[in-house]
Amino acid sequence: MSGFFALQIVCLLTATFLSSAVHKEALYSNHTCNGCKGTCHMELQRCDCPRGHSGPECSRPKDLASICKKYTFHTNLNCTLGAPLNQCLNGCSRRGICLSGWCHCSSGFFGADCSASLNDEGKSVLLSGSGYKTRSRKPLIYIYELPPSFNTWYNIRAQDRPLWFLFYQRLLSSGVRTADGNVADYYFIPLNIRGPSESMSMVKAVKYIQSTWPWWNKHLGSRHLIIHTGDVGRMDAAEPARALTINSTWITHWGLYEDYSFSGWKKSHRPGLDIVVPILISSASPRANAFKYSPLHPLHPDRKNSLDKPNKDLEVLFAGRICGGREVPNSTRWPNCKPINVGYSQGVRQLMHFHHWNRTGFKISVANPDYLRDLAHTRFCLAPTGGGHGHRQILVAFSGCVPLLIGDYIYQPFEPELDWSQFSVTVPKSEIPRLHEILGGIDNQQYNKLQSALRCGAEHMTYSSFIGSFKWDWGKYDAFETIMEILRVRLKHPGADPKDLASLDPEFKSFMECRDPDEAEQKEPMELPTGLCSMSVLDSDPPSCLACVTRHNGIIPGGAACCDSESIASCPRAWD
Repeated sequence: MSGFFALQIVCLLTATFLSSAVHKEALYSNHTCNGCKGTCHMELQRCDCPRGHSGPECSRPKDLASICKKYTFHTNLNCTLGAPLNQCLNGCSRRGICLSGWCHCSSGFFGADCSASLNDEGKSVLLSGSGYKTRSRKPLIYIYELPPSFNTWYNIRAQDRPLWFLFYQRLLSSGVRTADGNVADYYFIPLNIRGPSESMSMVKAVKYIQSTWPWWNKHLGSRHLIIHTGDVGRMDAAEPARALTINSTWITHWGLYEDYSFSGWKKSHRPGLDIVVPILISSASPRANAFKYSPLHPLHPDRKNSLDKPNKDLEVLFAGRICGGREVPNSTRWPNCKPINVGYSQGVRQLMHFHHWNRTGFKISVANPDYLRDLAHTRFCLAPTGGGHGHRQILVAFSGCVPLLIGDYIYQPFEPELDWSQFSVTVPKSEIPRLHEILGGIDNQQYNKLQSALRCGAEHMTYSSFIGSFKWDWGKYDAFETIMEILRVRLKHPGADPKDLASLDPEFKSFMECRDPDEAEQKEPMELPTGLCSMSVLDSDPPSCLACVTRHNGIIPGGAACCDSESIASCPRAWD
């Protein structure tokens, strides 16, 4: 089917939807910018056009085939019509119709998720008529409404690291988002950036921001948030992008804070400015089984004995690639891998295999079909880097196994603000040959203390308000809220050493320990709070996240915290 006829189907479906709409005030106007060809951004007096159109009134046709290919769609029909139809930001906030992942906003509403409108004073407001208010707990974040070619034209289904998209949604449902940039504490640039080519779109976006809004120039780029999901963080971005955003906060998965010549890695993370965050493990990923069956859940049959060393059959576990290539390592000689990419994982995986592959109580292998089962029955689980950031520190935390961290000059998620020594063990690479002696020196009392603290540490590592609970966690201390809390405490204590923030701010310290300020220690909830769906197979009463996702045809508007909500404005808030 040609792009032209596919677009006619889109317009026909739009007209059909609108003609049968219950709320007659939501009808489109006849203006071409506000009809099936586009949405009028009334604050900026800008036409936001769907794929295949451009120009001041979206009247200029573009080469739809090349556009669809650029934005990672396989066919023109899938690009212009799509299946399912509502893979849109916040489901268009029930103020528009979602077609092919792009919101056609109802008359009077605008923005990437149709959440904005103008009040009687001509100022932009969010979710008007719904009772939406920003929360009292800082920070407040303003989202730049970039032209859709920068972000919402992309095929969200083709993005294997959609953190920016889910973060965008959650800002609104959590009450963090403000429509007034003058009262905002931070400014979010909503882009999907992973490699050098994508980062150049950020250069264009920043230039657009500079010419459209006053806040970049006012703050010289500081207090601006950029999400980058590449393997080696900022250093995956092109140099012009790094130079332009020198004062901005990069939210990445990579915490290398010094050059590491052995692996050819350049310093990427800037403590106190950037934030290292855990990777997002989606509910559809096979890795999600780690939290679907997590022994940290209060109802898990092994939970009562989970702190006892005798119930941990293995001392150390690792399964995955060991050499830089995909060859099986040699077990009888060193080097045990071919001289290809010798810097892979800083050499940690290779050394671990060479010194401990056949040691009693150690299970180091390339493949392990029982890996997820073994995680719950191992004392320490190796969480190394790979060709860049790893994910195993997240995976093993979900599984109730104390993370074993071996890697030089690397901060883990939320370090140095979060004290990983409370629930993990760090060993220098140089000490790998005597690792068995070091771990053998950790007695049961010390180990039990580590694993007890892991209940909180694991909670910081999951985006439960995005994808659902795994142990009756409320989303109150999840990865999203941890990002917000780090931003809050930085505002309150500007220039402070990030390692000192917990001692400077008792509220921050209690947050990082997953407890209320007046509690001596973390308390487990007796049941999952209303609104947050569950990922765990152990839960029967709370709504299943799978059922919730199915009901919303793929993406829950506002995130898993809004599973039972009538609207995004009424989503339960862990903080207000």
